Amino acid sequence: MEILYYILSLIAAYLIGSIPFAIIISRIKKIDIRETGSKNPGAANVTGHVGKLFGVTVFLLDASKAAIPVFFAFHYTQLPQWFLILFSVTFIMGHDWSIFLKFNGGKGVSTSLGIAFILFPTGYLLVFPIVVAVSIIRKETNFGSFLWFLLSPVVTYFIYRNSTFSILSVLIFLIYIIRRITYMEKFSIKTMFNRIVFDRD
Repeated sequence: MEILYYILSLIAAYLIGSIPFAIIISRIKKIDIRETGSKNPGAANVTGHVGKLFGVTVFLLDASKAAIPVFFAFHYTQLPQWFLILFSVTFIMGHDWSIFLKFNGGKGVSTSLGIAFILFPTGYLLVFPIVVAVSIIRKETNFGSFLWFLLSPVVTYFIYRNSTFSILSVLIFLIYIIRRITYMEKFSIKTMFNRIVFDRD
């Protein structure tokens, strides 16, 4: 019975994570975000090509679809730590490889941050000023975003000294990297480096 509960919880997490809010919200303006700008169905693309208010709405919805269930799972259940990790990353995987988009999707930034800000916000918030400074200097956010997801697990480890938080933070970073790689159009060491670090080929 316990195993069935775990399985159903993961299925629910994946389906909720799969909800493509960027596409749903963009349709209000009769725009298919998958055919606009970077073609990524995420908050950043919506902000740039649909409108700031729409982008903020998508960010909050993508973050909340994971943050709210994880909040209740962490504070009001007795789930084992290993399952909390698996439960959390399943939301991100649903967002990145949505069943509603033929196993395509966004890059998981908003959904990942929703989880991080519920469980271990301090590490990510401390790194955020660096992200802002780098993004302003470079006049783009891709490299700053990479630094955020790279450095936050390290800071999180030293702040919380919690193995569950550390493992989950590292997994969030790895999924983030894997998702960037899947956007590659041609494979080479140089292309992979550029895709991982700068999110471009």
